[in-house]
Amino acid sequence: MRRGLVKTAKVLGLTLAVSVVLGAVAPSAHAAWTPRREMLGWMNTARSNHGSVVLDRGWRLREMADEHSKQMANAGQIFHTVSLGSKLTFVSWNVAGENVGAGGSMRALFDAFMKSEVHRENILGRGYRRVGIGVYAHDGFLWVTLIFVG
Repeated sequence: MRRGLVKTAKVLGLTLAVSVVLGAVAPSAHAAWTPRREMLGWMNTARSNHGSVVLDRGWRLREMADEHSKQMANAGQIFHTVSLGSKLTFVSWNVAGENVGAGGSMRALFDAFMKSEVHRENILGRGYRRVGIGVYAHDGFLWVTLIFVG
């Protein structure tokens, strides 16, 4: 009886140890840094708080935004897409806008966008329905492009 109890205690102890280790690992696996998801979440919260519909992600917009972010990083300066409208031939749109920036964190960039009237209008713009979020990390900075269409 005693031997069976000791074995049961060892098995339960091992199960508890594995559960604790797996429990510690599981959240970190889900806590992977997702800058696009963070930015989209912050923008959609702000939009909801101001009566605008939430933005959907546009994958082709994201590809375009990623490429622009990479171009800015390689040039070492921020700039807007030249003739944005003429480059949006792959998507149906009536209104388009773009925010660009570089900074040390996604949150700092979001906060800076919200403090700038023009950038804030793009984030909260009621005419926009989709967004492409481009991110490129280079030399300790995040280069970000947000392309909005509606």
